[in-house]
Amino acid sequence: MARILSGADALQLRAPIEFTALGEKCRHVLRAYRSDDYKDRGFEFVDHMQRVSDPSVIEALDADLTTALQNRNFDGIHMAPPEIIDWSSLDGFSFGKSADAEADLTFDSFFDQIRKADEVCVERLKRQRVFVHSATSTEPLPKWTVYRTLVVERDRNGRRYALSGGYWYEIEESFAKKIETRVSRITSAGLRLPAARRGEQEGEYNARVAGRGIYCLDRNCARVDGDPIELCDLYSSKGRKFIHVKRWKASSTLSHLFAQGRVSAEAFLSDDTFRKEARDLLTEQASSLASHIPAGRPDPAKYQVVFGIIKGGRGWKRSLPFFSQLHLVRSAEALRRLGFDVRLERIEVEK
Repeated sequence: MARILSGADALQLRAPIEFTALGEKCRHVLRAYRSDDYKDRGFEFVDHMQRVSDPSVIEALDADLTTALQNRNFDGIHMAPPEIIDWSSLDGFSFGKSADAEADLTFDSFFDQIRKADEVCVERLKRQRVFVHSATSTEPLPKWTVYRTLVVERDRNGRRYALSGGYWYEIEESFAKKIETRVSRITSAGLRLPAARRGEQEGEYNARVAGRGIYCLDRNCARVDGDPIELCDLYSSKGRKFIHVKRWKASSTLSHLFAQGRVSAEAFLSDDTFRKEARDLLTEQASSLASHIPAGRPDPAKYQVVFGIIKGGRGWKRSLPFFSQLHLVRSAEALRRLGFDVRLERIEVEK
């Protein structure tokens, strides 16, 4: 087995090996290259999207992006941290070391805080830094370039492109539509949860809406091999629903939401210790909930995994970024294979 494996167009492999075994190692790599096993592991999407390498296409897409930003046309464009971050310890973002922190990355604060806002171009976006303000740091730290935080979707010459993490990707149009269709088929949980208040954090929201058979378990973790895992943010005794809640701030935030639901469900089925600790957490809320989590392996068909997304507006499923839709579909299909019913719940935002 290789201990380090990397590569894009070319493969780099580092492993302890005798020279006489090099031929067999190469044959093993070739068999892996020709194998379709990755499709059964949830990575079939790699056949339908690829990173754009043609400089002329990248230049054209960047030019289109520049024009849109200069005209303040933000359709299909938003800003988001390009990696998962700890929102609980975050004070906000700014586009200058001495600028005031804002709760979210927005174009309003970007254009307000930078100099010569009318002279935005791609080269500048790749130089301009985003500063992260944190309670654990005495001063804001330059974390990413603005360009890396841009999430953009564009249709051009009959093809669909997405900018994510600083790279343009071409997405097969038929595949994108198939993902949209799969997302549209994930039905609502019908919980009718109260609307979130503007600026309200997930933890505050979860604590406020608890009651009448809905229990707040936010930040209460059970453990698997010593690692803390949230069972869910809210638990509904009616229908035994594990509800995971996130405000739509970024593609990475939603990806974290879907991963959280999947990891929790897998631990719930497979780990006796996790179930015991989860049962203890529930019975602290109400002793009647003890029977909801058996000591032995539970029947997943008796439970629902619900992804609650705090987001206003209609047509919200289709407005989710493509990569968020992709992660949602992959997580939902994995959960269904385990036997769980999977639902979505939109949580409105007060006007």
